Amino acid sequence: SCDAPPSDQRFRTILMLTFGVCATMLAGAGVFGVTLQLSTVGIGLGLLGALWVTRLLASFLFGVASWDPATYASAALTLLGLTLLAVYLPARRAAQVDPVRVLREE
Repeated sequence: SCDAPPSDQRFRTILMLTFGVCATMLAGAGVFGVTLQLSTVGIGLGLLGALWVTRLLASFLFGVASWDPATYASAALTLLGLTLLAVYLPARRAAQVDPVRVLREE
């Protein structure tokens, strides 16, 4: 492949780079979609449960209304942020591992 003209080598490099980027994006979207879908369902069910339990806990709330949209939104956004962090950290760690080394150890 060293005898190929520079334009062919450049084309092959760009093609491989494009395929690599597409594969990485697809893998990331798959993990992101599965994890975020589960966490979104969990956050939604948690919000519904919190709305249902508010009547029982209204006597324990001081200085906050039983239906405070800012509190519910901040709790949901915090959980969503933690989910993003939980997805990002292992993915970053896995991306730093040399695939050839891992395959040789197996």
